[in-house]
Amino acid sequence: MSARKSVSLFIGFVIAVTFPLSCRRNHNNGPFVIALGDNIRTIDPIGSPSVDAASERVRTLMFNSLVKKDEKFDYVGELASNIARSPDDVTFTFTLRDGVKFHDGRPLTSADAKYTLDLVFSSTFAKSASFYEGTGAERKSYIKSVEAPDPHTLVVTTVRPWTGFLPNLVPIAIIPKDSYDTQKDHPLGTGPENPQGRSRRGMSEVRGRVVQGNARGRHGIRVATVPDPRLHGYA
Repeated sequence: MSARKSVSLFIGFVIAVTFPLSCRRNHNNGPFVIALGDNIRTIDPIGSPSVDAASERVRTLMFNSLVKKDEKFDYVGELASNIARSPDDVTFTFTLRDGVKFHDGRPLTSADAKYTLDLVFSSTFAKSASFYEGTGAERKSYIKSVEAPDPHTLVVTTVRPWTGFLPNLVPIAIIPKDSYDTQKDHPLGTGPENPQGRSRRGMSEVRGRVVQGNARGRHGIRVATVPDPRLHGYA
């Protein structure tokens, strides 16, 4: 083998090992494989006692939020088609996108968004803490009210102007009304990956978790725990 060919093969090997692909498609009709550096600790979309990166990444595949951060790092609507802010910066009016459905086929309405936010704003979840200031007896909510005047409109009013409101909505997954008690075992969202469809086999253990089926017709996803990021392309 020539020295030039040997060098070329070595460079190819280095690139393959050091250029990790955290997501890849199995072209033999298998699941979409995602390699994560740590185990998924929970599939609870909003109520977990702590927040970890691996669980949050999987959450974004199954759920959507009212707000997301775009490529310009601006906060824009995800489930909301429009976000209007009052001149005094305390009232936020979200217009929900038309045609959005949960994995079981029911349409998304403002009642679902209100239910989700009311639950988060009134609980002691890890994600709830961001909507409060102070601790103990001095703990006070930034949120004054949440209203759903019609099925496509949600209005949230803060107690005073607060720049953290939209950023802190990004990790809040919107779930169907009255569904929280079943979310930890049977997650139900509006995201691209559907763990509950007709032909789904459910979820396996955390290691090698398989989320079966999705809105785009793929055969689901497999989340592989691979601590070494150099090996993510081989998961």
